[in-house]
Order: sequence, then structure tokens, then C-alpha cells
Amino acid sequence: MSNPERLKTTKEPHAPVDPLGAGKLHGPPRDKHIVVVLGLDKLARERLKRDGESPSDDTPLSRAFSCDMLQQQTIHQSIADIQATWPDRFIGTCAYNGSIRKRGEFLKVTMEQLKDSIEASVFAFFTFAQLTLRKMEEHGQGGSLLVTGATSSIRGREGFSIAREYGPKNVHVAHVIVDGLIESKTALAFFGKPTDERFLDGNVLVTDQMAKSWLFLAQQHPSTWTLELDLRPANEKF
Repeated sequence: MSNPERLKTTKEPHAPVDPLGAGKLHGPPRDKHIVVVLGLDKLARERLKRDGESPSDDTPLSRAFSCDMLQQQTIHQSIADIQATWPDRFIGTCAYNGSIRKRGEFLKVTMEQLKDSIEASVFAFFTFAQLTLRKMEEHGQGGSLLVTGATSSIRGREGFSIAREYGPKNVHVAHVIVDGLIESKTALAFFGKPTDERFLDGNVLVTDQMAKSWLFLAQQHPSTWTLELDLRPANEKF
């Protein structure tokens, strides 16, 4: 995400597209398709309808349902309401835009803010995806599940990344990616091997050797910090 302080502005008005889901209703005609919006509260729906940008409730091919992504039961209820409203139609394309972002210094972020963010971005999507994909499997006609994100979801900038915030404060934050089976008695038992044996070298991660990588990171000079380190056995696919 770009720095808001550097963005140019204009006083020219534009059609309301808040939240993002409502903006996706407009564009080419959607013949034979039903358009459903989840999550618009009453005030937003009234505003969009007043500006001529919201589908009216009496239009059979479009409707807005109330849904709070922080309340799991409302997601279940919304999908059930959709199916009850159009019992002879299939759920085809689904777009998930839900997110709650609280930018700021890491030590000032509260646990409640973190919980809301995870609830909206992870748990709510998990439920939404399971419900909609299950419907797609049931009707067997396929479909699309589209998730809205940003580069910050895979590359954090200031306000999103502890490493970027604390690097200038001489705190080294590194991400260790561990791909592969870690050798243990539990792993041996799971694969039906005697617990007094060991896996062949190159097939599993060995904890004593893994520890050397953490020590390597901890001893790095500030001139050569590693941000991300991948650990995997020689024979692990990647």
C-alpha cells in the first residue's frame, strides 16, 4: 500500500463505492445472474440507494443482506438466507473483501484490535469459503472464489511489519520458513518406524542442525541481517 501522505487529491466527486463490495455491482449487464451483497449496514444501504447506486430490495435479481464478519453466526445465516430467497439458483462467483486494519506502532496495537483483524481476515473468510465452496461442490457447476488483498499480505511495509519498524532500533526480526518433516519419535511412530531408529540424512529436518540456523541469525552483524531464511531437507520438494 502506498503512503497516504504522498497521494495527490482532487475535489472532483465520484460515485460511492464504500464498501468495496457495492462497487462491484456496477458495470456490464449481468444477464441471468443474481447479485448479492453481504455486510452493508442500514445507513450505508440507505445512502447508496439514495444516490442511485444500490440495488433495491424489490429487484428480484439483486439484494443486500446484513452480515457482520465479526459474528460467525451471521455469515452462516446470510448464506442460508440467500439459498432460501433463491432456492432454485446456484451460488457461483463469490468475492470476499472483508478486512479490519489498524495501522500504528506495534507496541500501541491492542489485543482487541489484533483479534478483530484476525477474525475478519482469517476466521470470517475461512467460514465464508467453507460455506460457499460446499455449495459449489453440491451443485457441481463449478464457480469462483475471489479474495481481495494487498501486497502487505505478503510483504509488510511500515505499520504492518515488525522487522521494518524495529530494524532502525537495532532489533533484528527474521522469518524462518520450515518446510519438511521434523525428526522425532512421534514422526517415526506415525510412519510405523521403530522409535529407536532415525530417518536417513536429507529426508527430514534434524532439530540439532536446525538450532544452528537460529544461532546463525542471532549472531549476525547489523551490516548483514537476514530477513527470511528457508530451511528444508535436501530431498524436500519445493
